[in-house]
Amino acid sequence: MIRNPGDWDVEYLFQQIGALTCSRDRFGRLLEAALHPLGRRGAEQTALVDALNLVLRQDGYRSETLQGLPPEPPNSLDDGLPGG
Repeated sequence: MIRNPGDWDVEYLFQQIGALTCSRDRFGRLLEAALHPLGRRGAEQTALVDALNLVLRQDGYRSETLQGLPPEPPNSLDDGLPGG
């Protein structure tokens, strides 16, 4: 990753876009957009999903990708896997 002088850290970015105070639904849509195949594919998308899942799991959620499709919205770990 290239860091430039004046780059925002993640916390500041999330404050600016309202991610720390928005609804779960809106935050889920933010994650969907960040992981969408139009912006990330293959190993880059999988690595980001894996990294986000380390954080989401602490609150009982996870995100998944299906090859070539946009990722599913974060699911509660209590819900199990879709279609499972």
